[in-house]
Amino acid sequence: MKIRGKAMLDPVRHGPLLAACALAFPAWAQDGPAGESARSPRSEPLDDLPGVEAAGGGFFPAETSPILVIGIREDDADAHRLASPTPLIEMPQERVQRLGMVPSGQAMRGFPMLTVSGPPGYANDVRFRGLRQGYTQVLIDGEPVPGGTRERQFQVDRLPTTLIDCIALQPIAPVSLPQEGIAGSVDIRLREIPDTMQTSALIRGGLVRERPVYGGALAHGGTSGDWGWLVAGSADRLERWTPQEIVTSNPAGIMTARQEEEARSSYDEYNLTPRLRWARDGVAIRLDPFLLSKTEFKTREIDQLNGAWVLARHDTVDEERRHRVYRGKGSVTVPVTEDVALTAGALWQASEEDRQTLTEQYDPTGILTAHTRDTLASDERRTQGLVHLEAVPWTGHRVSAGIVGGAERRLDSAESLNLLTGLPVVPKPSGSRNDLAGWFCSAYLADSFVVAERHVFTPGLRMEWRRLEIDNDAGDTSTARHVEPLPSLHYVWHATDDTGVRASVARLIRWPDFNSLSSIVEPGNPNTVNTPDIAGNPDLDPERATAVEVGAETRSPDAWCFGVNLFYRHIRGVVERTTELEGTRWVQRPGNAGNAHFCGGTLDGRVHMSEIGLTGFWLYANGTRLWSSMVDAVTDDPRTLREMPDWLANAGLDCRYPPWGVLVGAGYSYNSGYDNTEPQDFNNRRAHATEEPTSFLDAYIAKTLGPASLLRLTVQNLFRTRKHRRAVVYNADGTVNQVQTRTEHSPLAVTLALEVDF
Repeated sequence: MKIRGKAMLDPVRHGPLLAACALAFPAWAQDGPAGESARSPRSEPLDDLPGVEAAGGGFFPAETSPILVIGIREDDADAHRLASPTPLIEMPQERVQRLGMVPSGQAMRGFPMLTVSGPPGYANDVRFRGLRQGYTQVLIDGEPVPGGTRERQFQVDRLPTTLIDCIALQPIAPVSLPQEGIAGSVDIRLREIPDTMQTSALIRGGLVRERPVYGGALAHGGTSGDWGWLVAGSADRLERWTPQEIVTSNPAGIMTARQEEEARSSYDEYNLTPRLRWARDGVAIRLDPFLLSKTEFKTREIDQLNGAWVLARHDTVDEERRHRVYRGKGSVTVPVTEDVALTAGALWQASEEDRQTLTEQYDPTGILTAHTRDTLASDERRTQGLVHLEAVPWTGHRVSAGIVGGAERRLDSAESLNLLTGLPVVPKPSGSRNDLAGWFCSAYLADSFVVAERHVFTPGLRMEWRRLEIDNDAGDTSTARHVEPLPSLHYVWHATDDTGVRASVARLIRWPDFNSLSSIVEPGNPNTVNTPDIAGNPDLDPERATAVEVGAETRSPDAWCFGVNLFYRHIRGVVERTTELEGTRWVQRPGNAGNAHFCGGTLDGRVHMSEIGLTGFWLYANGTRLWSSMVDAVTDDPRTLREMPDWLANAGLDCRYPPWGVLVGAGYSYNSGYDNTEPQDFNNRRAHATEEPTSFLDAYIAKTLGPASLLRLTVQNLFRTRKHRRAVVYNADGTVNQVQTRTEHSPLAVTLALEVDF
């Protein structure tokens, strides 16, 4: 029986009505620049704890800094880290923009606990503690963003560093934020309204594999009286070149097949992030919309060779993809009493993606044997709101509470057409259209209080309710309802004014995303076990995790900061994708594969070498050790989590010498790769997969041209890093079936940028 839920409000058709009736999300009431107006005059007793005082400095005192820094500085971020009642590491604007105008994923490569994925030299996705996509919750201004990959993780290469004020790393997010970051959360905070009128501009150009790349960014705004505003935007043209080779061998080591591929991509990106604020007598109104737009043109030339190195087939794949993300967000903050502040607001956001792929297949003589067109379209809308209360009911307590409610909907359509015959290529057993509708409500309560002057406890509880309905044109319908309590407890001991010890425990949940639930089949081109069709699983259960964090941090203002962190996760219902032969085509679907244990530790530090006379010379480094184990739900065999490295390490330096107006810096990243057993359900076979270690090196040199301008040369992927993967596929009886190796690499990228602040 079909259950369509027609009595409920349609989040697409009734979005404006829901937005008017609903209220904003908790990020608007958080501490920090984005939510400062949410505080009442007496709501800051916890800010007087040791280590909370604002500290100037950073790389240089403001009067000697060769560039203007609008947001917080490095030393301010260290102070925030010590004061935060929940685990937090902030990467301020000067750290984010050290390489100039690059995709934000490139800047995140050297951050503690983080690694990135994508072709070597590029950063499509950020991975907290090395776990696969989807375990990292990526937020923009405290809000999840639709339109990510199949794992619903926003691709960080879509946002340039010039639009970012700060990036916050949260191993466990506070209960006022979504609790879906099982590995951790990355909150990208866009540029804030400056206190004074300011203008900054950047224009850049460069080469990638002899193709030009260019772009620019502009930000203008400030505060005047009761009003504050900012208009920030960027436009960029990017290029990628990523060749790869896939070699398949038999158990004797003799090559049986070889695939050579060269992929070239061009990207046009446009981003707009305006802000508007009005504040008077404790009342504040904010508008924070944004628009992200990306168009990708990709061409792949693929040669399929047999074991005798003779061409068996040639494929040409042309893909055009357009992706838009829109967000409208507004909030009103009112001081109810001198001890209570109330924030209300509304949010509406949409993600639209259209993709068209043309595939041509030729035989060895050059005759066209197949010509297909695959079209995919998705339209995702989300409307939500919140009432958030911030209060100081007793001395030494800060209570925050709120309720979030909203609806979301995803419409998918797919078409695969044989252009030679005019007939569908792949009959879709689950239909070519998919309609997913969801409703959600979350309530949370947290209280931060001080015990014996230096001990801060923050118990919290978040209750989440979700309802989901899935319907497609083949008549398949499914519904799901969940009610989940998510408690947490955070503790901080301020041992001294500049040293803190902390511990946290929380329950987290990763909800199945629309992509993982959708019955739409995304064809693989060409369809092989390595490039299968991609589909969802409407029966997927959420992943639940128990999270534990223990850590300590210490600092000396303007000199150094060190931190250590130990963590543990028990994940139930781990979701992994497996590939099976369905009819005549390989299809990959997600499923709950078992329970896992995941643990490790991180050590990070930043040192100013002024103690040995090297003023303006900073060194930073961090390393993370990881372990995991799980029992496969199908085979009951022990193994590790897929694609999880053993080690992550980063090191870098920044040298600024104001008398010469020269800035020099470099960043090195190391990923140990992985060595694990992956289930391959097709024909009851399993695979032992390994990836060799990879290293990346980026560098920059800049020269100031005046009090507020500089010329910056940035070189990325200096090592021209290669990725080598190897998979040994075993038969059900344990004998080797085949060995497959995959190698891909990318060139270095060189850009020259002129940066000006007015």
